[in-house]
Amino acid sequence: KDNGVRPCVEKLCDEATTTMAFVSLDENGNRSFTFARKPGADMFLTSEHVKEEYVDEADIVHCGSCTLSKGDAVEATMHALKLAHDKGKLVSFDVNYRDLIWDGDREAAATAVMRALPYVDLLKISDEEVDLIGGEKALEQIASEMDIALVVETLGDKGARCLWQGNTIELPALKAHCVDSC
Repeated sequence: KDNGVRPCVEKLCDEATTTMAFVSLDENGNRSFTFARKPGADMFLTSEHVKEEYVDEADIVHCGSCTLSKGDAVEATMHALKLAHDKGKLVSFDVNYRDLIWDGDREAAATAVMRALPYVDLLKISDEEVDLIGGEKALEQIASEMDIALVVETLGDKGARCLWQGNTIELPALKAHCVDSC
């Protein structure tokens, strides 16, 4: 079942294959990533692929920072974010920083994320990514300045922290035996 998810591009990309992420777990269940993306088909998404009628039909438009790293997808992602925001759609954004996708350039990732935030209603960020927007102390201020309704900061085995309507809600992690986090 498609769950109402519509691909922007239904034709296979002739210029590249689908980007693949390979996830490895260490003995403590911590993840590390390797990517096959030189280039990846996702980098060929263009603003023309982001149709206004797709956004009109959507309840939520979700993007992440990976498509802000390279290729035509940068402007396509920004176009989708702005279009959805302007049409009053719920816009969610996952920072999802992956060092290899950004060639180790956290500053470029930070700039791209900050460029996206004015269009975001729901932000998901991890404690390992919060420095990209100025650090833990800046999180509440950024959310207020950018009019982000809900921020969910994942804290690994410490749970999550939510910022909503001027309140901070701390949620502990549920203890579970990790078999595979993918």
